[in-house]
Amino acid sequence: MNNLSGKKNQKGVALITALLVVSIAVIAAAAMYQREYFNRQHLHNIIKNDQSYYYSIAAESWAMTILADDIENSDGKPIDDAEEVSLRAEGIQAPIDNGSLSGKLFDLQGKFNINNLIKYDKESGKYIKSEEDFLIFYRLVEIINENPREDDPYKDIEIPRDLPHKVLDWIDSDDVATSDDMGMGAEDEVYSAQMPPYKAANGMVMSLSELIMVDGFHTVENGDAVLKKLEPYITALPNGTHINVNIAPPEVIAALVKGLDLADAQTMVNDLKEEPAQKVNDFTNNLKSFFGSDEEGLAAKKSIDNLVKNSKLGITTNYFYLEIETEYSGSYSRLHSIIYRSDKGEMMVIVRGDGCI
Repeated sequence: MNNLSGKKNQKGVALITALLVVSIAVIAAAAMYQREYFNRQHLHNIIKNDQSYYYSIAAESWAMTILADDIENSDGKPIDDAEEVSLRAEGIQAPIDNGSLSGKLFDLQGKFNINNLIKYDKESGKYIKSEEDFLIFYRLVEIINENPREDDPYKDIEIPRDLPHKVLDWIDSDDVATSDDMGMGAEDEVYSAQMPPYKAANGMVMSLSELIMVDGFHTVENGDAVLKKLEPYITALPNGTHINVNIAPPEVIAALVKGLDLADAQTMVNDLKEEPAQKVNDFTNNLKSFFGSDEEGLAAKKSIDNLVKNSKLGITTNYFYLEIETEYSGSYSRLHSIIYRSDKGEMMVIVRGDGCI
């Protein structure tokens, strides 16, 4: 009797063991299947993201072809005007297999290049302050503060008048703060007192977002509002670029020379939209007409001549900002590029990223 009971117990244990083994096997199989499923999904997502990225790269090449063709079809007299800027900014939308693609192209040389605040000095072999560009930037800040646009969401924000000094100190090679009757700059002693401490870059600004690090661009009360207010008028390009007068806003035009009224600059912008300057002299002759023959007028005209002599003005654009958005099989990607186009139509991508650059 006891022997029979023992055999039943053994059968019960064997059954439970078998059930446990089966359960473990099922769980293991389910885990393997789930892992395999996620691996496949991960691989599928990688393939979709890669495909979306390659579509964006193809669109970038397309944009470069369009820009190169613009030079080729110019009959040796290339200009970039407001109409072209508007069309490029409107962008394109195109269907692709299992998705869509859109792109916009922005001219960057209608703005003031903050890296022009310094210039290369052959005697010292160093970059030194460009007084001409510094005064343009200083006047630009004054004009924006005194004439806020009604549609500007940051119109109530005051740009510190010494901001040009601080940007200059950020990019120049010395550690001496710029100081004059117009304002005071900032060097390492200011930034080393921050938490965490850091130093001035003492080099070219690579992206406007870098300016958040410059004293005066970011405040506890207003965040990055100062930078946002300035963004429509400034850019960060390689040193030595000219301003394309055909596409510059009136604030930038008015900042070019002391004494030019913003209303007169707006008149010039309106005229340039109707009839773009074919030569820089077309623009400067018109600009000089707003000044008389008195001492101030003669000084202004001399200043205009110096702008031409120092290659500060132009009628073409060499640098463009490209925004591309691609949707492929539910996968989205963004590509932002800065494209350089030489006067001969040679193309080069100098910066590329998936965010603002």
